[in-house]
Amino acid sequence: EASLRAAASGTDVQFRDVTDRFTFPEWMSEEERAKIPAKLFLAGHNWGIGYRHMSRFFCHGLFDLPEMQEVEYYWRLDADSILLEPVPYDIFQRLADSGKQYGYMVVTQEDAAVVKGLWNATKTYLEREGIKPTFLANHMSPSGEWNRDMYYTNFEVSSLAFWRSEAYQKFFRYIDSTKGIYEHRWGDAPIHLLAVATLLPESQVLRFDDLGYWHQYYVNLS
Repeated sequence: EASLRAAASGTDVQFRDVTDRFTFPEWMSEEERAKIPAKLFLAGHNWGIGYRHMSRFFCHGLFDLPEMQEVEYYWRLDADSILLEPVPYDIFQRLADSGKQYGYMVVTQEDAAVVKGLWNATKTYLEREGIKPTFLANHMSPSGEWNRDMYYTNFEVSSLAFWRSEAYQKFFRYIDSTKGIYEHRWGDAPIHLLAVATLLPESQVLRFDDLGYWHQYYVNLS
């Protein structure tokens, strides 16, 4: 916290402990909660309840925080995200000036073990609501199935208006109701891609590929 304040001297830097938001959804009964596995060993990792709370938070809880109500855009960087050089422009202004609502660094692929049932749930929702995705075809296999593409959301810039829209909120409420985030470890990254590529025009999505960035196995050199 101190190093961030020092780096951003002269600006209004605020910190918010969000652990109070890392909870099961209110609609989930105590009986349902008791059936959620404390650990899920999938894709070579043990995923605890806390990780799954975090995934749900980035799909839902973040946008409802009181501190976010006056904010028009957000930029997400994970604790282990590293900017390799100074950002040469106002990242929010660039998104706004270009008329975009969502910005990302890279599309990668999720492990099949942690998206079990997510595509089927999405298809069910789209068919039920009669929704024709905007550019989800770009992330489909030749057989017409979602290819498990996801935005690498440790770098994500977006308008909050999209995530607060009824179109997204309704989609998320359905995905949430399946309990897949907790039972199968569906992450926010694939859910974000499915939502964006279904509900936003492709013309409102911007790739930030001109910034030096490093996160775990991914490095982007400007």
